[in-house]
Amino acid sequence: MTQHPQLKCRFRHSLITRTFACKLAHEIADRNGPGILCQQRESHEHCCLLFDTLKAVALPVLGVPDDLTVMPASVITKIQCGGLIALSQTIGKHEPSENINALVESIFETYEDFNDLDFGPVVKTIMNYKLRKRRQK
Repeated sequence: MTQHPQLKCRFRHSLITRTFACKLAHEIADRNGPGILCQQRESHEHCCLLFDTLKAVALPVLGVPDDLTVMPASVITKIQCGGLIALSQTIGKHEPSENINALVESIFETYEDFNDLDFGPVVKTIMNYKLRKRRQK
């Protein structure tokens, strides 16, 4: 397997927390903690486009600027996990996908243009997504 640093997974938090899985994910040790690399360039590009779209529609509603120096990590987790849950429901699956890649590809097959997708319910699901509480040590 060839690893490309530029193929860092855009849905990393949802994979690290084991909320979702992806057949193309490859977990690595990074100096900042665990990381996830994608094993396929085209799928990575689709995930990037989808995540960037989710972030663009969710951040204004959440009242958070698109600035990683002030954006809490919990906001990214809400966008990733809540967004994936909402998109699963959008294509008729009531349970979150065990394979992010398959979900993303289904979205791309169903909606050739993301302008056709109703993001109202997606953003609502993102806003209502409850983060898991950390376990006490």
